[in-house]
Amino acid sequence: MLASILVALQSFETGFWLGQVGYRRRQREKIRERLVWGRQPATALPIIDEKLRQAAGVPTRTQTRVANGIVAAVRWFAHTRAFELVVLRAIRDRWPVGKQLRTEVKLCV
Repeated sequence: MLASILVALQSFETGFWLGQVGYRRRQREKIRERLVWGRQPATALPIIDEKLRQAAGVPTRTQTRVANGIVAAVRWFAHTRAFELVVLRAIRDRWPVGKQLRTEVKLCV
């Protein structure tokens, strides 16, 4: 009985340390991105990101800075109420037209 408890504790401790090592390994890319670029990495889509990275090739520093500036401006604009209203208007204009509710009210007495 005591031996099985000791084995269980040892396996728990081993699993804990392996989990810590795996977590640190997964976080390495995020830490590198923060140190190199000084910002949090965006949400990653691994397969798509890799294909696009291959398609983009090796950009110059100027190209990278211009791309980062454009993306920052678009993200800023996308987080505004005006952008939400523009999207809502575009959806509303293209929404399939069906039966619409009548807005007038008739009182039957």
